[in-house]
Amino acid sequence: MTAQYSLRLTWRDSRLTFRHLRANGMFNVISHAGEGKDIWHPKVLMYNTKKKEESTVYTTAILSSRALKALPLKYDTKSVLLVEMQGKSSSNSIHELQHSRQHGGSDNDIALYRAYTTPFTCSFDLRLYPFDTQNCSMKFIMQVLHVDTRT
Repeated sequence: MTAQYSLRLTWRDSRLTFRHLRANGMFNVISHAGEGKDIWHPKVLMYNTKKKEESTVYTTAILSSRALKALPLKYDTKSVLLVEMQGKSSSNSIHELQHSRQHGGSDNDIALYRAYTTPFTCSFDLRLYPFDTQNCSMKFIMQVLHVDTRT
């Protein structure tokens, strides 16, 4: 079964500070080629697909199937990364040259939007067809970052 759907992931990152945010989040798009490449983003695995597809902001380009050498990450043109202003702003330091309003990452959502067309694998029992109902689940798994805390 092939499904067309939109995936929206939101998270907050207290390590970040945003400047000049607007109330309408569509004006707060983060450039993938610029600062966006350095921002952590969650990954969701579409579990019951043939290729175990995952959500992405970037794709890795393959140089050739023979060499299987990966090029640097490339911007995925189907995804949008933006900041949704929710928290209050504060003024920047008096020592900075330009006055700006700063917004803390712990108070404002980062959102990743992307449309997908994904073929999911399903098992159907057609013995009672056409007098039955079949269900096909789409299984999404949030991938967890494992950090080695040993020193």
